[in-house]
Amino acid sequence: MNKKLRIVIKILYVYSLINGTFLALKFLTTKFENIKLLNIKHPIYLRNETSDSPTFKQVFLDNEYNIKFNKSSKTIIDGGANIGFFALKVKNELPNAKIICIEPDKDNFRILQKNLENYSNVFFENYDQAIKMGIEARKRVINEFDVTVLSKKNIEFYTSILKNQ
Repeated sequence: MNKKLRIVIKILYVYSLINGTFLALKFLTTKFENIKLLNIKHPIYLRNETSDSPTFKQVFLDNEYNIKFNKSSKTIIDGGANIGFFALKVKNELPNAKIICIEPDKDNFRILQKNLENYSNVFFENYDQAIKMGIEARKRVINEFDVTVLSKKNIEFYTSILKNQ
């Protein structure tokens, strides 16, 4: 079974036949602009022929980033934010939290900003720029914010920065 068909079947399973049909049709026709999801306030955007579809599946269908947050969490850093699916999920669960998204890839960064432009209190750092500014920029990001939750796949990255201070 091809990947696209597996995603469509998973969409119909997770979102039900009624709610999932329109979303499944968008995946089948690869019309990834203006996708509306239950429990996500604003539409999201994906690109064709990128890792966006599998990432969408990981976050919204397979719930691989299903982290239980303390409702009083004030700041969340999404290191390696890709196109913002984790940040979208968190922002819709914790609308008052400050979200800091760090993403090195410029194409991903552009879609990340587009996916989160309608949300307040979301900040973006193109990590490629931080590298050019040097290690001090990375230290500043960690030291200035009260970090409550780190993306589980990026804990090693932040630990290594703290060890090098």
